[in-house]
Amino acid sequence: MNENLIVSKQRDLWFDNAKGFLMITVVIGHLITNLVNTFEVFAFWSNYIYFFHMPVFAFLSGYLLKGRIQRRDYVSVINKTLIPYFAAQLLIYLCGITLPHGVTALSVGRLYYSGLFSFLFPIYHLWYFWGIIIAFVFCIVVKAEKYPARAFIISVILSLVSGFPEPVELARLSKVLGFLPFFVLGAIFTKPQIEFLKNKKLLIIPAIAVIALSGVCIWNLRGEGSLKSIFGMNTSYWDYELDLNIYQALGARLGFIAAAILMTFAILALCPKFKTPLAYLGKNSMYIYVLHVIPIAIMRHYHYETQFLHQLTTPWSKLLFVACGLLLCFILSSKPIVKAFKPIFEPSFDIRKIGEYLKIKK
Repeated sequence: MNENLIVSKQRDLWFDNAKGFLMITVVIGHLITNLVNTFEVFAFWSNYIYFFHMPVFAFLSGYLLKGRIQRRDYVSVINKTLIPYFAAQLLIYLCGITLPHGVTALSVGRLYYSGLFSFLFPIYHLWYFWGIIIAFVFCIVVKAEKYPARAFIISVILSLVSGFPEPVELARLSKVLGFLPFFVLGAIFTKPQIEFLKNKKLLIIPAIAVIALSGVCIWNLRGEGSLKSIFGMNTSYWDYELDLNIYQALGARLGFIAAAILMTFAILALCPKFKTPLAYLGKNSMYIYVLHVIPIAIMRHYHYETQFLHQLTTPWSKLLFVACGLLLCFILSSKPIVKAFKPIFEPSFDIRKIGEYLKIKK
């Protein structure tokens, strides 16, 4: 989620706008989680957000990894992904065991049993760091830049296979493999293809049609149960909430991959290329992504105690609640927050210094 996943002398506002918009959907999606069984409108928006936000994010991360994949730049990926992940994992874990109801709200319970290997079991939303790392290794192993079609087909097969067993919590492997096709698609996408998405005005009307049609389909399925069992990629086929047999469940995942790819292109085709407030959020998306679950966990604590969120009965109160999520995004991307947490999430430490130090000692 961090713009540092690619080294660039000049920021691309199109990417920042896309990441900013997606970051808002991530925060709102987590914010309304406790209300999906109470209010139909929130159930719809939750399903709709989960339909596209992670596929688009994975696609963008895959594309931004392209240079590092071509250079086999393992060190950079460790510096920019693995080290911040360790810091974020520790921070969220400490918040989880400190905040009232934090163990439940932040899903840190499994870490009690993993001991020294707790860093291999990402908390809640931090699975995404492992997604970047595994996608990076996968693309190198299968030579994605040389055989893009083969790499994508293998990633789809792995995604489909990962739905058969019970979810693997180690590195959230089931979820990571589920979303692997989107990472790989981004990694094999060429710059001319990206420019086509960015600059073709003819795509605007089809993009709007895809987004609207997706919304209509998800709305019509709202009474069938939570679609997040499909969209979340972390539920085995046997446990889908919809009444599907194994072949239908397999087809549902394949259909989701295809539809989400189409939705990814539609979302990106509508992203502006000029500076907007979304670009400000996209620039500091790392901080929003890691930190937003902490205030949401505090909110959930008070909800568990008082059920105050169930009082959001009017359209205006629901709208105000969602607006709080938007405000949270801007607070967490503000200069004071970035300055306070930059040493943790964007450390100046370079792992190559260890090798240099050892050589000096020798």
